[in-house]
Amino acid sequence: MRRQDCRELLAQMDERIARLDKAAELAAEAHPQASLLLQQKGVGPITALAFALTIGDVSRFPHSNQVASYLGLIPSEHTSSSKRRLGSITKQGNSFVRMLLVEAAQSVTRFDPKFHKQYVHLCRNKPKAVAKVAAARKLAVRLLLGATHRSELPESRAYREQPAGAPGRRKLDRYVDWALSHPTVRRKEGK
Repeated sequence: MRRQDCRELLAQMDERIARLDKAAELAAEAHPQASLLLQQKGVGPITALAFALTIGDVSRFPHSNQVASYLGLIPSEHTSSSKRRLGSITKQGNSFVRMLLVEAAQSVTRFDPKFHKQYVHLCRNKPKAVAKVAAARKLAVRLLLGATHRSELPESRAYREQPAGAPGRRKLDRYVDWALSHPTVRRKEGK
């Protein structure tokens, strides 16, 4: 008797969850930014919608690193004189979106070979928890760029994810930030 009641309760909960999943999927497809984010493999409707609603207008982030800071995905820093100590992540911002990004980053590593390669490299050099947060930060930057129209960026200098200390990173970030802040710039056809 008790087992039958539990099965009926489970069936009712599955039905409710399916309706809520469908509603989230419809809402994500209706939202202009979230529908762009759904194109990223491994990002589902709940993550896309939560990210789009939390971030809002992407033009308020003049630099891609600011979105990671806004979400609390950067390490805290304790600096004194010439000693620089990095601590755990700051955990500022929305904890639900941060959790969704960490989970989505795990899914993206399964679908995107380049992302997987970078994640495995991070896992070899850092503790797994640090690598997960770093992957979530990369995903947040990728989603920020995905929330804008990628067709506005020239193909010859498209954004590439590079390590923080890579040569040319700052110049590339400045170019991407400039291109994102000027939505009227269009790619010339035939060049």
